[in-house]
Amino acid sequence: MLRFPQDRSGDAMECRPFVQSDFAEYRRWFEDEPLNEQLGPMDEDWLAHVMADQEGQQLSVLRGGELVAVGGVCNATAECPFWTITDIAVHPDLRQQGIGHCVVAGLLALPQFRQPVRWQAHVMPDNPAARRFFVGLGWHCVAEPKVEDEMYSYAWSPAG
Repeated sequence: MLRFPQDRSGDAMECRPFVQSDFAEYRRWFEDEPLNEQLGPMDEDWLAHVMADQEGQQLSVLRGGELVAVGGVCNATAECPFWTITDIAVHPDLRQQGIGHCVVAGLLALPQFRQPVRWQAHVMPDNPAARRFFVGLGWHCVAEPKVEDEMYSYAWSPAG
């Protein structure tokens, strides 16, 4: 397990690969309508994809042994030399505690994601909270929705 920054509670968080036993708890989070609307549905197809995915990884973030967030990262490739945050979900009861900020900071610092040191994230137009989230972290909007790509694209690198 790898350590992540502390959240506003002052508790340390740890990160490890998402495992099948995380799924039941994670799926319960999607009873929350806003979360389900943005990232759902959460079903067995999603789990099968995550468990077999070779192009990315889903990571579980724990605080005191409890699952508090899940984040997805698509691997950088020669064709797309960016690590891509595909999703970040924070336990609905723990929102607005700085956990999402800690998840992103932790992802950026993980050894397996150090090279290349360029990141991107894509956000649906109907998710203004996620757009504000990335801008608040210093990410730059590099593309607005178009016909061929309906998402906002955000980028981050240490150089800014």
